[in-house]
Amino acid sequence: MQPEEAAQRALQPIEPQRQKLSDLAVERLVELLMSRDMKPGDALPSEADLARAFGVSKPVVREAMHRLVSMGVLNIRQGKPANVRAINSEPLALFFRFAMRASPRGLREAVELRRMLETEIAGQAARHITDEQLAELKTVIDEMRASGDDAERWVAADLRFHQLLAQASGNSLVLFLIEALKATMEETIRIMHAQRPLRDQRATLRRHVALQDAVVARAPEAARAAMDAHFAATETVVSAVIAARSS
Repeated sequence: MQPEEAAQRALQPIEPQRQKLSDLAVERLVELLMSRDMKPGDALPSEADLARAFGVSKPVVREAMHRLVSMGVLNIRQGKPANVRAINSEPLALFFRFAMRASPRGLREAVELRRMLETEIAGQAARHITDEQLAELKTVIDEMRASGDDAERWVAADLRFHQLLAQASGNSLVLFLIEALKATMEETIRIMHAQRPLRDQRATLRRHVALQDAVVARAPEAARAAMDAHFAATETVVSAVIAARSS
């Protein structure tokens, strides 16, 4: 289907179905944004024009637009047409923070999610990492080594290490997802780092160095194995934290 045809279809009247009209209006608005290849800053038709095109009331269109605002897709300004926002990870980041804290298994599931994602990320990073990224990875390892008992310095460097691997993967959607998980990742790192009696910081550093070595060698399977081993080593700490919280 040509873009012009897709845009015309998006602006056809909505036929009543079992879905709420506002749900259907959201779908049509997304179709419109995609069919017109709208860029950040581009303005949408007015509420009245959209309501007329969709064959629904202005409140239905307004509700649909506000839902896209909450998803970070649109900006709405008083007295001006709604316009397209640059895609950002903020709405998804908020969801992940809430989901982790809302579930009794939140910490374990957050670590499991990271393990599933970051194991493959490590393999892709080993394939695609640039010389500049390799140099920064070395700098971050040096920062972790020099952090000593400074927990904040360690947490910042540890987080940056994992973000760098995501950047090196070369996949923009992976990077978007890791950005959304940034606060969750930082919280899990901070929780783990605080478990001094259960955690050997030198062993944790050695696991990061092993990961770096596999990526430097551009060995995807070794990088995946190193990342999986890194998360496997956290299982005892995670179990202890959860047990302490439930006691």
